[in-house]
Amino acid sequence: MTASRSREVSSTSSEAKAPALAVLLALGGLVTQARGEEMVVRNVRPLAEAMEALGNQFHLPITYEDPPYLFPGDIEDITSRVMRPEAVAHLLATGQRLPVLMGMKERELKFGYAFPANSQSSDSQVRAAIQSALDAYNSGYPPGIFELRHAGGRFHVFPKMVKDKSGKYIPWTSLLDLPISVEVKERRADEFLQVLCFAVSRAGQNPFHFGNGVVSNGLIQQRTSLGGQNRPARELLLAFLTELESRDSDRSYKNSWAVLNDGSSRAFALNLYGVPTGATGEGNRGAGSAPSPVEKTDISKLHIPNSEELQSD
Repeated sequence: MTASRSREVSSTSSEAKAPALAVLLALGGLVTQARGEEMVVRNVRPLAEAMEALGNQFHLPITYEDPPYLFPGDIEDITSRVMRPEAVAHLLATGQRLPVLMGMKERELKFGYAFPANSQSSDSQVRAAIQSALDAYNSGYPPGIFELRHAGGRFHVFPKMVKDKSGKYIPWTSLLDLPISVEVKERRADEFLQVLCFAVSRAGQNPFHFGNGVVSNGLIQQRTSLGGQNRPARELLLAFLTELESRDSDRSYKNSWAVLNDGSSRAFALNLYGVPTGATGEGNRGAGSAPSPVEKTDISKLHIPNSEELQSD
């Protein structure tokens, strides 16, 4: 019997404790012992942090997508949290007014799940752990109601409902599920991502760009001929990541992503990062087979569509 453990991923300290627990999982007729775990996350994106933590623990990519933050009740003045004290002191000393910076409210997510004692997990165990997190998160009147999907050897977590300006939930279609068209031609891998993001921007009428994810300049050395007409953006993105992984002899990682919104606009950014698979190797490497997270994509060199381009034919 193995006592449970409490894992905390937090921006603030806490003394979360989990009761002793042992879980027996029937796998293919065999009974495998698993330990009970509890995860507590406190920050502005607790579900995103939880998915990344679970992905690292289970050695399997779990992608995440932010909702748009339309309801004013989910946004607050974060000036005191993000401004440096010396900057505040300077503005006050010189008689200047402090800027008002708005951002997402901090939330807490707490959920329990089973993790195999031998660390050899099945897809069903990963699914159960993710669903436990979603059930806990969705029950707290969050900015979005999330669902789970499995495709392309990865689990995907994204909102199916979001709050409108009045706080009422309305249907939401993931931007990556929108059909897009990308010309089939050979190009650099980073250029392919720029084109894909621009196509998503136009399809969803929401700025969608390639952000500062855990991707290095290794993408510049990779090339691809991927493309297609009226294909879901998710499908093209998965095909792109699978193509990159198939070329690399290092099987110590797989690629994942987080689509993030800054909370103060309708703009989204696609961030890629590597998830260690537990195979022999360095692990924690990102798309393009380059070390991460030390080197990151320089978005100043990538085209971010403006509102006029989004409206043009």
